Amino acid sequence: MSDQGVPITPESEDQTSPAEVSGDMVNLSQVAVENVNAEQVRLSSSSVDQITSDEVEVRQSFMNQVKSESCSVDSSMLVSSQSGSLTAADSVLGFVRTENLGMNDCASGVLYAQSAGINDSTIGLLVAQQVQTTSVRTGVLLAGKVEGNVDTYLDTPRALLVGVTAGVAMGLVVFALNLIAGKRRS
Repeated sequence: MSDQGVPITPESEDQTSPAEVSGDMVNLSQVAVENVNAEQVRLSSSSVDQITSDEVEVRQSFMNQVKSESCSVDSSMLVSSQSGSLTAADSVLGFVRTENLGMNDCASGVLYAQSAGINDSTIGLLVAQQVQTTSVRTGVLLAGKVEGNVDTYLDTPRALLVGVTAGVAMGLVVFALNLIAGKRRS
């Protein structure tokens, strides 16, 4: 365990990192830790499996799972995040669920946000109430309001059309199978 505000850095390559770190303020640099629980967490060139914190600041690190009120990620990789506010720059994000999102030059799999400000990023699936962007590329976009340049393969109207078409097609297939099965019973 760490004390308040005491940084944790390995002194030699043979030293093992702690499995769990907690405190009011935790600074981690060049270590691998399983769990971090603190009010404030700052990571630099580190790897953490789970972080639970009010405020998280990360630079050049890997995080598997983050739960926080505020999370700032720079040149890092984040697998899963649930936060009130997330800002990311030059990073790779897996699954993000947040109220307010700010992204600049990132790549992401799935983003779910109430409000998203996205610049020069690529996203697999973006679900948001409001999106403001200068340039974003997305596979699927489901948004209430979009302001800016978005290059998408499947947006909200097209997704609705695909869903209705798939439903009608499945209904016709089931209907045809029922007709064929009914003739065989006779």
